[in-house]
Amino acid sequence: MSPWLEAILNDCQDAVFITDRHFNLLHWNVMAEELWFRQPRRPAKKNIVDFLDGLFPGHVEVQNQLQRAIALDEQVEDIFVSTPDGRTFRISCYTHKFPGTQYLLDVVIILRDLQAVIQRKKDIRPDVMYKTLLNSLEEGVLLLQGDLGTIISANHKACEITGFTHDQIIGKNLSDIGGRAFHEDGSPMPVEDYPGIITVKSGAIFKKSVLGFRNAQGVLTWLSVSTCLLEEFNDSVPGLVACTFNDITACREAELRLSDSENLLQSFEKKAQEEICKINERFYYTTKATSDYIWDWNIEKGTIYRSEPFCQLTGYTQNEMENDLYWLLEKIHVEDRHRVMQQINAMLLAQKNYWHDEYRFRCADGSYKYMSDRAYIIYKDGIAVRAIGAIQDLTEKRKLEEELEQQKEKERLRINQAMISGQEYERNEISKELHDNVNQILSSAMIMLTTARTNAEDQEFLIEKTTQYIDIAIQEIRKISKSLNSSIINEVGLIDPVEDIIKNMQLARPLIVDFECDPSLEDLLSQDKQLMLYRIIQEQTNNIMRYAEASYVRIAIEQQDDRLSLLIEDNGKGFDTKKQTKGIGLLNMLNRAETLGGTLTIDSKPMGGCRLLVQVPMT
Repeated sequence: MSPWLEAILNDCQDAVFITDRHFNLLHWNVMAEELWFRQPRRPAKKNIVDFLDGLFPGHVEVQNQLQRAIALDEQVEDIFVSTPDGRTFRISCYTHKFPGTQYLLDVVIILRDLQAVIQRKKDIRPDVMYKTLLNSLEEGVLLLQGDLGTIISANHKACEITGFTHDQIIGKNLSDIGGRAFHEDGSPMPVEDYPGIITVKSGAIFKKSVLGFRNAQGVLTWLSVSTCLLEEFNDSVPGLVACTFNDITACREAELRLSDSENLLQSFEKKAQEEICKINERFYYTTKATSDYIWDWNIEKGTIYRSEPFCQLTGYTQNEMENDLYWLLEKIHVEDRHRVMQQINAMLLAQKNYWHDEYRFRCADGSYKYMSDRAYIIYKDGIAVRAIGAIQDLTEKRKLEEELEQQKEKERLRINQAMISGQEYERNEISKELHDNVNQILSSAMIMLTTARTNAEDQEFLIEKTTQYIDIAIQEIRKISKSLNSSIINEVGLIDPVEDIIKNMQLARPLIVDFECDPSLEDLLSQDKQLMLYRIIQEQTNNIMRYAEASYVRIAIEQQDDRLSLLIEDNGKGFDTKKQTKGIGLLNMLNRAETLGGTLTIDSKPMGGCRLLVQVPMT
């Protein structure tokens, strides 16, 4: 329940219960709660029928009349029942339906304790009642006494119209504030011509006499003044006069403007009719041209206009569509219908102007389309009278979104598969290195060691040779370990591991390798970026050694403004980038660059070498 509704209910002196159409309690105010807990045996279920049976035992007609009120849509205001202790209550029942439909939302039941009402009236003091009554009037009231028109009382409205405070006006004579009144023709009005003075002196009364009055701020206002004699007066007892007045400035100015502009008004009316025709014509063609489907809900009458394109969207003809809200709600998917109804009702109760929701709508062929519905709600005196809206078809958009999600899922699976393939590729490479190189070296060492046991003459030579083979195997294993271990970057930086890669390349075959890198970059780059560069250099140089048949390689790492670039180029046999598929190695390099917000491009052609460029942000 909203805070403002709770505040209104709790200010009420009667017990108020709000239930659903089955009389299950939804909300109640403080007075209702006191009445509920006053029962010696409170019902376990929170149903108003159980409560009334306990409070008014034997009055079975109460439930029958409430059921009749709901069934026949009647408002019941006078059900009188008594409690066992002799207290009399009046029960009233009101129903609240969803706008434009026969759907019952809430039932309001009010219990008034008639004895408590009588007691409250007895407790009101006459002076308090008098002040309250006087200040509640919508017109200014002055009480005058004596020949000079001494002001002995004034209500709030009188002070508001004249611009004076109570302290400034009480006890003053009309002559003290004289010189501020004017006749209808604009001439000054002497104090002795004031209606209040005339009534005080002669007893003559005035009915809606019009005069001008310049208030305390100097602003001219026009007043409609009436007077009456409250007490007869004689030579020894001064009279008491009530002077009442209303501010009619706006009405007078409107009359003056109206009298001067009758012909102009007729001209405006003619132009307005022409403009209305143009607006209706524009509205008609707008509904034809727009991709939205326009609707206009007259909430007071409960009717809805839907533009012609709505028929094309849903497949219903104009004759098949009923012009009320209930027809639309019935076509909304059952899983969305209650939410839409609740939101519309909440918007109307909160007096908000804008409403938007999305739902599934059942078309004439039984299929559902996704709709985006927006509306602007118009209120008059706090009551919703009209709503104008537009519907968009989101069906294709939803299909595209679903397809996009499917594509994302496929891409995720492809990346996962690529990662798995990359891991398998790395394992295979390690296996080859161990089997084809390290394993062969160790096997040779084992053969020589076995031979040394039986050949005493060459034993020393064979043991020396075995030692050399084992040392070679250790170096190979160390090289493999270095290529796999990322901690090497943390320990020695980027430049030394890259130089080790270059040495291994030159040991494998005659090759010229130029390496350019400013040592200060090691202090500027994060370990993640250094490792990324190292792995890309490692991957690309492996590709060059296997496939390029190059005699020259250049590796350059440099800073360009706020970006870092890595260039690896060779003079090998190259390849056709349009025909070459993206292998695991290239995909790994691309993923590493994109992970750090960078890009990777390859420029190559048959017999034209290869140029790989990686660019990533410095920070």
